Amino acid sequence: MKTQFTLAYRCPQCGRIEFRHISIFEFSGKKPLKVQCYLCGCDALVIKTKDYKEFIIKIKCVICNIPHIYYFSLREIFRGKEPIILSCTDYELEVCFLGEKSLVENTVDKYEQDLEEFIDELGYDDYFVNSEIMMECINILHDLAEKDYIYCNCGNNDIGMTLLSDRIELRCQYCRGYYDILARNRKDVEYLMNSQGILLKKASIVHRDSYPLDPNR
Repeated sequence: MKTQFTLAYRCPQCGRIEFRHISIFEFSGKKPLKVQCYLCGCDALVIKTKDYKEFIIKIKCVICNIPHIYYFSLREIFRGKEPIILSCTDYELEVCFLGEKSLVENTVDKYEQDLEEFIDELGYDDYFVNSEIMMECINILHDLAEKDYIYCNCGNNDIGMTLLSDRIELRCQYCRGYYDILARNRKDVEYLMNSQGILLKKASIVHRDSYPLDPNR
C-alpha cells in the first residue's frame, strides 16, 4: 500500500505554488496536519483524516479569499494517471494538486500561469522560456538577498541581477564576480529553494542582450 503523496498549492498570501510531500504517518494520533508556505510562512491549508483513507482539506483561496473545503481519498490519488485538481468554482483557478510526485510536478508545469500584471508591466511576455518559473526564482532570490545569503568571494554583497530567457545571472557590483541560476522548470525552482546561500565567483563569460533587474527594488 502506498503511503505518501504530493500536493502542490497556491499560497493564499503570496500566490506562489508550493510543493509538499505528505506521508499518512504525519497524521499520527489523528491530529490535523497544518501546512505553511515555505517562502512567506503563511498558514496555507489544513488536512484532516479519521481513518487514513478518507481526507478533508481546507485551503484559503488565493483569488476569492474564502476557505474552500474538499474531500478526497488515497484510492482516488493512486488509481489514476492524472492528479486530483482542486479549483475555485467561482474563478476556475486551480488552487491545489494532489497525486504522485511526478504526476503533480508535470501537471503543475502545464497549469502554471504567468504573473500577468508583473510581466505586462516589464514587457517580458515572449522573452522567458517559462514566465511563472522565472518569477518564482526571482522571488526566492529576493528572500535570500534580504537575509544577506547572496554574496561574492571578494567579500562584497552588493549584487546585481540580470534576467536571461532561461536563467538569471547574478553579478558582483564590485569585482564583477558572477553566478548563473537556471530558471526553466520546476526542478530549477526546487534546487534554488534548497540553497542555503549563493557564493559568486570571478566571471569568465559576459552575457549580452539581457534585461537588468535590481534585486533591491
